[in-house]
Amino acid sequence: MRPLLFRLLIPLFCAITFAFFLWRSKPFITGNHPDSTAVTNASDLRYIAAYHGNPDLEDQLLAQPGDSTTIYLLGSSELTSGGAFLPYHFISDRYPVKVMGIGHEGNQCFSIFCQLLAYSERLENAPVVIILSPGWFEDKSSSGTSSAVLLEYLSDRLLARLDETKIRDHFRSYANAGISQLATEFSSPTAAFRLANTRHIASRTPIHAACLAPLNAWNALLQQI
Repeated sequence: MRPLLFRLLIPLFCAITFAFFLWRSKPFITGNHPDSTAVTNASDLRYIAAYHGNPDLEDQLLAQPGDSTTIYLLGSSELTSGGAFLPYHFISDRYPVKVMGIGHEGNQCFSIFCQLLAYSERLENAPVVIILSPGWFEDKSSSGTSSAVLLEYLSDRLLARLDETKIRDHFRSYANAGISQLATEFSSPTAAFRLANTRHIASRTPIHAACLAPLNAWNALLQQI
């Protein structure tokens, strides 16, 4: 009986006690950094991996809290490696300034371009830093952003904002052209993405414009529904 007590029951009791301690101590072990997929207190949010069409997360871009200024750091894989030395943790923990990181691997120049266009009314004097990765200029990455990653950052809602925002026509045309290049990769594009594509095609010649006018009008109507 005694060997069984020492070999089985006591180790089992110790394991259960240790597991309970880990469960109760989880917030202190993993840290108290907010989840990037849920906004509980916007002023505490430091990092957003992607929006995935979440209006609460989308609205954090370039939004300045009333108590202080937030520096927005946009980039790709550099924002997900570095542990405690990631700038949105390191700077925010040590200096009286807040830093919010936005992006993960693949969030490259075209994605960032579209995000900033959608909130261009907030851009004046906005503290924005963009990390350029060497990978953006190599092989397939040089195209700007993959279709799969773009959908994580550019929702129908942001596309509608981009369409309604007062920006120069050539900026909007550039965005439409980039979406059009990825059009064949979208399996079931929504009206907003179809409209961006057909508007780019319609811009090629007056004949294209005349032929696609009804389709553009139809997609524009569906986008508003």
